[in-house]
Amino acid sequence: MWRPALLGLLLLCGALVWFTPSKPAALPPEERRRRALADFRRGAFPEALAEARGAALAWKDRPDAEWFREFRLLEAEILLEQGQSARALELLDAGAGAENPRFGIRRRTLRARLYLRQSEFEKASTLLAEAADLPAGEDVADLRSETDLLRGQLLGRQNRMEDAERAYRRARQEALRAGDSFRQAAAANGLGMIRTRRWQWDEALPFFHEALRIWRALEADHFIVGADNNLGMCYSHLGEFDKAMDYRQEALRLVKPSARLAEVLGETGSLYMLQDQAANAIPYYRRALAASRQFGVPAETARWAGNLTSALLAVRDWAEAERINNEALHSKPDSRSRAFLELNAAAIAKGRGRVDEAQRIYQKVIASDPGSPPAVWASYARLGSLFLASGDTQKANSNFEQAIRIIEQSRSDLNRSDLKITFLASLIRFYQDYVDALMEQNAPARALEVADSSRARILAERLSLKLDTAGAGPGREFRDVARRSNSVWLSYWIAPRRSFLWVVTPREIRHFVLPPGSEIAKYVGQYREWIEKSLRDPLRESEAGRWLSATLIGPAQSLIPAGSRVTLLPDGPLHQLNFETLPVFEGRPHYWIEDVTAAIAPSFSVFLENGSARSVLPPSALVIGDPVAEPGYPRLSSAAAEIAGVAARFPNPATKVLAGAAAQPGAYAEARPGRFPIIHIAAHAEANPQSPLDSAVILSPGAEGFKLYARDVLNVPLKADLVTISACRSSGARTYAGEGLVGFAWAFLQVGAHSVIAGLWDVADQSTSLLMDRLYEQIGAGRRPAEALRSAKLSLIRGEYGRPYYWAPFQTYTREP
Repeated sequence: MWRPALLGLLLLCGALVWFTPSKPAALPPEERRRRALADFRRGAFPEALAEARGAALAWKDRPDAEWFREFRLLEAEILLEQGQSARALELLDAGAGAENPRFGIRRRTLRARLYLRQSEFEKASTLLAEAADLPAGEDVADLRSETDLLRGQLLGRQNRMEDAERAYRRARQEALRAGDSFRQAAAANGLGMIRTRRWQWDEALPFFHEALRIWRALEADHFIVGADNNLGMCYSHLGEFDKAMDYRQEALRLVKPSARLAEVLGETGSLYMLQDQAANAIPYYRRALAASRQFGVPAETARWAGNLTSALLAVRDWAEAERINNEALHSKPDSRSRAFLELNAAAIAKGRGRVDEAQRIYQKVIASDPGSPPAVWASYARLGSLFLASGDTQKANSNFEQAIRIIEQSRSDLNRSDLKITFLASLIRFYQDYVDALMEQNAPARALEVADSSRARILAERLSLKLDTAGAGPGREFRDVARRSNSVWLSYWIAPRRSFLWVVTPREIRHFVLPPGSEIAKYVGQYREWIEKSLRDPLRESEAGRWLSATLIGPAQSLIPAGSRVTLLPDGPLHQLNFETLPVFEGRPHYWIEDVTAAIAPSFSVFLENGSARSVLPPSALVIGDPVAEPGYPRLSSAAAEIAGVAARFPNPATKVLAGAAAQPGAYAEARPGRFPIIHIAAHAEANPQSPLDSAVILSPGAEGFKLYARDVLNVPLKADLVTISACRSSGARTYAGEGLVGFAWAFLQVGAHSVIAGLWDVADQSTSLLMDRLYEQIGAGRRPAEALRSAKLSLIRGEYGRPYYWAPFQTYTREP
């Protein structure tokens, strides 16, 4: 018995026969279906629609016939893609009272897709459940993957990612068994989308490339557009904008007028916005907004209207921004979309000088309780800024404090570390405004407390550290941290208008005003270039080094006795700077490392009530590295000797070495790293600038590939005194506001390591091996990681590797007092 197939994401793969003129009546229905299918897949909707309607007319005298229903469903599918929902629903409802199981399943899945597009999840779920309850004989077996594909979409939209993953995998297996490459591609595309929702952009790429390869082979242009769009999105988030634009351009070239057009245009606009090119984004957002209206996608209409307004605000086109935003507000958006459109309206009112109106709008959003904490805290924060500008510091502080309260509550509700980080990064402007206001009001202790609250809160939450320190005032608490850690703390705060430094000792807190962030960033960039690229000596020639030394440590110098331990809390561009390299010209010119033992900490908060004892594990080590070479990652010439040298420093039988082919990503967790006080990794590393938890150490290929991701590290608790990542750029890839440099150093600290040694820039193989050997010599002698690393560096400074390029990339990151 022949079994007709659904179209689009619900279609069986049929042979592609391009349209050629002939008399429709002379063609058998199977041939007409194949022609319509080919036209639909390549986006030729008028031709596909004409073929489906013409074929249905041939069966109009037999409305109960399978072929009549097949072509009516095909017509409904095409109309849905063109945004003609009302006519599509008429076709789907026709003949519903006398349907067989096959027609019933197909009709319900098509309706479910329409409701899913309109974000009516409950209706879509009900229809899919009804389809599943219909008799499932062999004649409907081919529909199982179709319903699983749609179920995966629904579950993904409901943030039920594990259930969605299972649905897509079932659909993929069913398609492979049936030899249906089209639905295999649809399932791969869905699996890629699940990874994008988890911010796993590089892991999504293979799935989207698989879908693109199959759809290109089928010449299914309409679906090629979808894969291109998804690949463009991934490469955008990975910072590969040129590659993202290549896929966007192909999508723009192939896309036809349909519901997909708005997405392709809008995402192209977002690609420009990611690069701070609002003027280039505006025309694409305009076209996306028009397309979403034309093809009846209400949720997308609000989205692109909001994005277009934001782009217009960026270029200060207040009048046009107001017009677009008002149109969106009158289109009956849902409560959350409305809240953000209201925030746009307030920003427009403020920009046009209508401050009282802006104030009323922010108060309205707060009172409406839109179910969107970000909209509420943003309203409080912007109200605070308005009151601050008017000189009412009491109301300003009250609103800022309300914003902080909601921020902390909202951040605790998020489940994933990477989303928490991004959430916090979006708040930095608010924190900058409030810190600046408190300093203006001569409240430096409270300003330091607010600044510190924006730092490593996620680390503290993951480690279940107690942060409620009611009792003593913040100044006393911070001084107590300095006393217990026996160090001077330098806490930096970098902001656009002016920056700050707080120096905390057991006896006092002093604060200093520093230049704007842009000026500091300029000199940090110049100094990094000097050290990394030119390999010149900063003690002789670097103007940037002199400026940074005088600006960043000069004001605090009288509070830091020679030989002190210093704990640094960098901010913004300072995460890219190794303070130890700064030149000191008092007396004999030397590097600051000769005066102090420096380490980097996440925040004061981690130390306030949470000192932690060093490991009591037996002195053993887990040593991983010298992996099999992969394309683009040549074998490190000194890695084998480095691994052997580290292992020799820990002769305990419990020491475990994973080298060569055994150094696979999966082997890390299998080795039970929580039982080792020392963990050492010697391999290449790959930094991910846009998604730091997708930064990876390059190991030998295994069942799960050849990359050990920072996010994988988050799944394995540790008790290690020290984790060393002897790799290029292993400390992280991107500086997130409030969280610092995120990557492997952050991940290992988060799961329990007391200290992490990791690198800021590409390192020389031979000098690294020598540095590591001397580091572990000092560790074996009982020195703490920061002291041991300093001693090893000083030994290199006095030898042939004396310039900072060789010894300075490695830094100690710590959470121990």
